[in-house]
Amino acid sequence: MDSEPLAAQPASPTMRRRQALFDAERAYAAGELGAPDERWGLCLSGGGIRSATFSLGVIQAIARAPARSNAAPQDEEDPAGQPDASPLRHADTLFARFDYLSTVSGGGYVGSFVSSMFVPGRLSPMPRDAASPSPVEREAAADLAIAALSQDPPGRIFSGANEQQRDAVGFPLAWLRDNGRYLSPTGAGDMAYAGALDLRNWLAIHYVVGTVLVVLFSLLALLRALLPPDWGLDALPEPGSVIWPSPLLWIALLPLALGGVPLGLAFWFTYPSRSTTPRALNWAVAWVCVLDVLFVALLIADGADASWQWHPRMGLLLFGVVALSASLVWFALLRQSCDKANQVASMRVLATRWLLGSLQCMLVLLALGLVETVGQSLYLVSLAPHAALSVWSASSLAAILAWIAKALMKRTSPAQMPGWLKHVPMTTLGGLVGVLIFALLACAWSYFVTWVVWDGQWPVEAGRSVWLRAIICAMALMLAWVTGQFPGFINLSSLQSFYSARLTRAYLGASNGKRVAAIDAQDPKLSAAEPAPGDDLQLADFYSTDAGAARTLAPFHIINTTLNKTVDPSQQLVQRDRKGQSFAVSPIGFLVDGRFNGFRYAEGQPEICKTLSVGGWVGISGAAASTGIGRNTSLGLSLLLGASNVRLGSWWESQADGPQASESPVRRAFRTQSYLFDEFTAKFHGLARRWQYLTDGGHFENLGLYELLRPERRLQFAIAVDAGADPDYQFGDLANLIRLVRIDFRVEVEVLRETFPPALARVFGTPEDFRSAGQGAAPGPVTQCAVLLKVDYPDRADCAWVVLIKPRVLSDAAADVREYALTHPSFPQQSTGDQFFDEAQWESYRKLGLSNAEAVLEPHVRSALQSLTGVDLAGI
Repeated sequence: MDSEPLAAQPASPTMRRRQALFDAERAYAAGELGAPDERWGLCLSGGGIRSATFSLGVIQAIARAPARSNAAPQDEEDPAGQPDASPLRHADTLFARFDYLSTVSGGGYVGSFVSSMFVPGRLSPMPRDAASPSPVEREAAADLAIAALSQDPPGRIFSGANEQQRDAVGFPLAWLRDNGRYLSPTGAGDMAYAGALDLRNWLAIHYVVGTVLVVLFSLLALLRALLPPDWGLDALPEPGSVIWPSPLLWIALLPLALGGVPLGLAFWFTYPSRSTTPRALNWAVAWVCVLDVLFVALLIADGADASWQWHPRMGLLLFGVVALSASLVWFALLRQSCDKANQVASMRVLATRWLLGSLQCMLVLLALGLVETVGQSLYLVSLAPHAALSVWSASSLAAILAWIAKALMKRTSPAQMPGWLKHVPMTTLGGLVGVLIFALLACAWSYFVTWVVWDGQWPVEAGRSVWLRAIICAMALMLAWVTGQFPGFINLSSLQSFYSARLTRAYLGASNGKRVAAIDAQDPKLSAAEPAPGDDLQLADFYSTDAGAARTLAPFHIINTTLNKTVDPSQQLVQRDRKGQSFAVSPIGFLVDGRFNGFRYAEGQPEICKTLSVGGWVGISGAAASTGIGRNTSLGLSLLLGASNVRLGSWWESQADGPQASESPVRRAFRTQSYLFDEFTAKFHGLARRWQYLTDGGHFENLGLYELLRPERRLQFAIAVDAGADPDYQFGDLANLIRLVRIDFRVEVEVLRETFPPALARVFGTPEDFRSAGQGAAPGPVTQCAVLLKVDYPDRADCAWVVLIKPRVLSDAAADVREYALTHPSFPQQSTGDQFFDEAQWESYRKLGLSNAEAVLEPHVRSALQSLTGVDLAGI
C-alpha cells in the first residue's frame, strides 16, 4: 500500500464522478441542463422475489468483474502457484463504473440492499462522523460491500461462536438466502399472524364503509317516521310475511318523473331561432307533448264511471302532466346555465349530462332499495324460531367470496384460471364479485339498523318512535364524522405496512451490522418476522446527501413507482390509456414525469413524507396487487380488490406545486370514506388532489429504463435485467418501454439484428431467437441470454447502448440449476405470485443470474462489444 496516509490522499476518480453526477442532477432539478458527461446505468426490473434473486446474481457478476482488462480475476493464481486471496477493491471492479441504479418492484428489493451496504458504518458499525464521512470511510464501506457481494457461494448463518459467519462479509448474502420466504419466515405461525392482520383490516374497512350506510338507512327510517302515515312510506309487514319491501323502490321513480323524462323532453325543446337572441322554445315539440297528455285524458274520461273514482289511467295522466311541467322548468334552467356564446349546443350538452345524473340517481336509489329490502326481509326471517343462522348469512357469504377473490388474485394470467373462467374477462368477473361482496355487506348493515330500530321485535304500529330514530341517526352521523377525520386509517388498513415491514427485514436487514453482533449475543428480542432496530433507513441516511454532496460511492439510486391517474380535471384525457404517471424517488427529490414539482425531501419535506422510509418506498414500488394498477386499472378490478382488501398501494401527500382541486364540505367532513370511495371506484386524480395513490413502478414501466433514457441524463451504456413474468418470451416489457420513450422523448430504441461477430453471437440474440428455442426447435446448445439495444437520441450525434439480460437456462449451466429446471418446467419464469422461495429455488435463480451475467461479461465478449459499440468496457 502507498506509504502516504489515506486521509491525505486526493479523492478517487469514482468520488469525483459521483459528485459530478449529483451536481448534474441538482442542475436538472433546477430546470437547467446537467453536465454533458456520459453515464452508465444498471436497471433491475420488476418481478417480485424472482427478479430480486436473479438480479442479485447479475450484481455479483458485475462486482466480481475487474474494471480493467489487465486486472487479474479473483481466482487467478500467482507465479508461485497459489491462488490470489486478496479481493478486488471497489475502485477496481466494473461495478464502480455504474453511475445510476434504477429499480422497479422486485428489483428494488435487492437494489435497496445493495445501496444500503455502501452507507459508511452500515455493514460494520464503527465510530464515525455520521454527518460527513471521510473519503477513507467511504472507500472502506464500498470495499466491504464489494467483498460481501463477491461471496460465492453465500455461506450459512450459525448461532454460537462461528467467527466466519459473525463477519460482516459473510452475513448479508446468507441472510438473503435464509429469508427467501420473506412473507412468512417462521412458517405456519407467521401465516396465522398475517391471516389475523388481514381479517382485522378487512373488518375495519367494511366497518368504516358501514358507518356511511348506517347513516343512510337510519336517516331513511327517521324520514319515514316524520312523514304522514297516509303516504304509505313506512308500511309495516303483514304478520307471517318474509318479504318487507323498501319504499325506496317507489321513491326511485321520482328522479325518472322529475328529471329523466323532463330532461329528455327539454333536449328536444332546444333549437336555434332565426334571430340571434334569444333562443326560442320549440313549440312544435311542446304541442306534441300537450296533445299526448290530452289523448291520455280522453282515455281516462272514456273509461271513468260517474263517480270519477281512481282509475289506473289517471296515474299515466298525472305522470304526463308532471313530466311536461318539469320539462319547461328544466328548459328555463338550461337557458340560465348554458354558455351564452354557443347557447344551443351548450344547452343540449347540459341536458344530456343532467339526464345522465338523474338516471344515476334513480339507479342509486334502486340499489339502496334492493339492499334495504333484503336487509328488512332478513330481519323478518331472523324473528322466526331456529333462524339465527340466517342473520349472518349475508356477511358470511361476503367473507367467503372475499377469501376466494384473494386466492384467485394470485393467478397472474387468464391461462392460469381454472376451467370456464379462462374465457371470462377479469374486469367483468371481478366487478360482479366485488359488487356482490359490497351488496351482501350492505344488506347486513341494513339488517343491523332494522334490528336497532325495532329492538328485535316484530314491527307494529306502537313501535314507531321518532325520538329513537333521531337518536340513532345522530349517533351514526357523529360516528361517521369521527371516523372520517382519521385519514391515516386508509393506509393503516391496507396490507402495505405488513408488506413493507417484511421486505425491510429480509433485504435491508441483510445489511444491518447490528444483526451480525446479535447472532453471537442470541438477542431474544429480535423477532423472526419483524424488522429489528437499524434495519430500516430514512431517505436522508440512505442517500447520504449533505448539502447536495455525494457521501457514498453507491450508484445514484432511483426507486420507480407509479402515480395513478384515471381522472383528468382538465378533461384532456392525457392519461386515459396509461392511467398513471412515472413517479421516481431519487437522491435529489421526488420526480413526476421527470419534473421535481417542489418535492425536495431534504428541503422541508411534507409531514407525511417523513413517515416513509426506504423500506416504505421499496414496498410501494413493489405494490403489484392493488385497487390502482396503472394502465390495467378498471372499475371492476378496483371493486373486487377493494372489497377483498387486496390493497398494497399507498396514499401519499405530495404538497406538489400547482393548483389542486378544493375539497367539498362533504369530502372534508368524511375524508376517510371519500378517499376509500375514490380507491374502490378507481377514481385517481393525480396531483389535482391533496393525496396521491402510488403503486408498483411496473404499472407504468417495468424495466426501470424509462427514467434513465431521458435525454438530460446523457446515458451512454446500461445493463438491464428483464426478469418480469414472460413464460413465452414475448418481451412485452421491452415493447412497452420502446413505445413510451418514442412518444415522450422522441427516442428510438432498436433491437440490434445484424450479424454479430462469433464472440457476441454466442451470447446475444433477438426476441425471435428466444421464442423459437422455447417452442421446441431443432435441438442444439442454448447459449444466448441477452439482447443488445441501440438507443438513438434526436439531439445527439452518438447513441446509447443497453445490454438486456433475460433469465434463461443455458447449456453450460450448473448441474443443480439444470436439475431444478428439469423438475420445475416453469423455471426460470415461475409465477410472480410465488413469493415463498425455498433454499433450492433461491439458489437456482441466484446462480442462474450469476452465470448469465458472467457469460455477458467474459473478457472476449466485452472486447467484442467494445469494438461494436465504441463504449470503453475495458476501463474507467
